[in-house]
Amino acid sequence: MKLMISKQFQEFIRSLGLPIEDLLKRADIPNSLWKDHLELSDTDYFRLFQELDRITTDQQLLAFSQIEHLHSFMPPFYAALASKNGEEAIERFSTYKRLVGPVKVELEKYSNHLAIHFSFLGKENELPRFAILNEQLLLISLLRTGTKDSTIKPISIESPFVYGAELEKYIGLPATYNKRNQLIFAVADLTETFFTQNNPMLEYLEPELKRRLNSFSTTETFTEWLQKELFSAIPSGQCSLKAVSQTFGMSARNLQRKLAAEQTTFHEQVQLTKKILAERYLQETSLPTIDVAYLLGYTETSSFARAFKSWTGKTISEVKSN
Repeated sequence: MKLMISKQFQEFIRSLGLPIEDLLKRADIPNSLWKDHLELSDTDYFRLFQELDRITTDQQLLAFSQIEHLHSFMPPFYAALASKNGEEAIERFSTYKRLVGPVKVELEKYSNHLAIHFSFLGKENELPRFAILNEQLLLISLLRTGTKDSTIKPISIESPFVYGAELEKYIGLPATYNKRNQLIFAVADLTETFFTQNNPMLEYLEPELKRRLNSFSTTETFTEWLQKELFSAIPSGQCSLKAVSQTFGMSARNLQRKLAAEQTTFHEQVQLTKKILAERYLQETSLPTIDVAYLLGYTETSSFARAFKSWTGKTISEVKSN
């Protein structure tokens, strides 16, 4: 599925001193900034945040995480801010977060506190420092902005990363190291009324947000995730088991195990994706056969022709003539 990054958001990224063109290049994401929206796959999103993790300062991270900088061009965040209180806002945030990025927000409710955990949706990638801290800081900013109370702070905040003095000063308490990220708020802070509550705006926004959310498939298999990655990995020549497993943030053995659980193999999926790409290139483009062969990793057209015959039962000439 595709995620949209508007031109306004692109300009916001630039305003923080972050060169988005360089970020895309480093993340191996095609530069299509000339469009009204930059389209990112879930894998692109992960790569982009890995690059942000490498180059941003804590000051830039803090600015990136302020809800007032984002809500004007991210409707899901505006909907959260328009809620009646923090509890409702965080529930909306967790519901519509998928529209902004492939991050799963898990809420664990208790009698006197709410615990929040973030993870990368659908894969085993561990979210980088920038992604986790951005989400945590964003929720703190959401509560403080909605209540106009800058003293609200979590009961505890933890992750596998170092926060730094500047971020801990903003948070209002020392962070704790933990392999599992977690942010905990007191229920008393979550029930404070939001000054930003806006029921008419919610009535306008929510039907569209729900429609967009329903258009996303939440039941994609790991095999489907892999196929999407292979569509870009094969033409780029980065389609080895080792390279692809690194993209997914897991070992080659673990990737093979997940595919075996879905009754397929990495080799089978590579061959299937090459077949699909070959048919598209031959039927929908005017590329010479030698170029198609090269894009699919073949140095000789004869080898490609034999592979194509085994995939489809047809010759290249038969497909091109149709």
